[in-house]
Amino acid sequence: MEKKYPNHKSSELRQLIRHTEDTDRLHDLLSDLWEETSNEKLHEYDEVTVKQNILKAIVPPKRTHTQPYTPTSSFRSKNNIRKVVVGASLVLSVIVAYFFIAPGSHQSNQLPAQADIVKATAKGFRSTIILRDGSKVTLNAETKITYDPGYGITNRNISLDGEAFFEVAKNKDLPFVVTSRNLSTVALGTSFNVRDYKCEKLASISLFTGSVEVSTLDSTKHSKDSSLVLYPNEQAEFNKRSNNLTKNTMDREKTAAWREEKLYIENQPLKEIVKMLERWYDVDIDIEGDSSAKELYYKGTGIFERQSLEMVLSTIGYSMGFESQINEDQILIKLNDQLPMEKLKTDTPMK
Repeated sequence: MEKKYPNHKSSELRQLIRHTEDTDRLHDLLSDLWEETSNEKLHEYDEVTVKQNILKAIVPPKRTHTQPYTPTSSFRSKNNIRKVVVGASLVLSVIVAYFFIAPGSHQSNQLPAQADIVKATAKGFRSTIILRDGSKVTLNAETKITYDPGYGITNRNISLDGEAFFEVAKNKDLPFVVTSRNLSTVALGTSFNVRDYKCEKLASISLFTGSVEVSTLDSTKHSKDSSLVLYPNEQAEFNKRSNNLTKNTMDREKTAAWREEKLYIENQPLKEIVKMLERWYDVDIDIEGDSSAKELYYKGTGIFERQSLEMVLSTIGYSMGFESQINEDQILIKLNDQLPMEKLKTDTPMK
């Protein structure tokens, strides 16, 4: 049970606030009340409400235009200095009185519900966030993380939509849990990459340091299904169509490329490349041409470091057999229907 302070001290404090200038006695009484009061629930107080009540108690109403303004004189005499000291003590008294004397809802164990915290990046942007526990999160373009106000105190649970790299601070009492659309990843102190975009057929967890447990989620029940443990340089891939979770060796260069501002294209269909380019450069791209050619699949590897969209489209367009037109942020890809499909599928790496 929460420890209460003696009623006679509460009454004495009220009297001192109203009638006395005995600052020594006021200080001693405040100290006694502080020591005798439990601090178990202090973290549950609504800080905003506390500040508002304190300001109401110590700040006089704003002067209206009909009230005359009287300049404030300088505090030079000893008597004025004493009044300042007493005034400061009274302000402190009001603060303490709010917590320990005034009846009200602040003693309730229930707090008003607080909204979840959301951090997001738009297309064409990346950002880094330091969380309360010291963990570091780097967000790729068009990515969002969500966590509740209790993060770092009662839990370390994060929801992810998109791709992010996590550098997790160690805390054996609070596991670090990342839940994306299809996967759940649990860690204590480690660094790993999670990629789970809605438009992509694969979701992946890539481990750089430490170890993590990866589990698939039932899309209807949002409960854990199959799971496996990853160690450094291992990657878990989840195929959203077949619902298969597999483990293989991570391509470290490919996984880390986006954090080094490198666009990495490898063995991907044109539709997927287009989505990547739209996200990376914050543009809209349309494909015009034969419907069968829209299923064009690029076989090869291309790494573009801080290069313009025009240069990227020109390079892969030459290899894959299409032309592109750029008009501000609207881009049109025109497929060459006359080219044979063997020409459209190339193994030539892009440099």
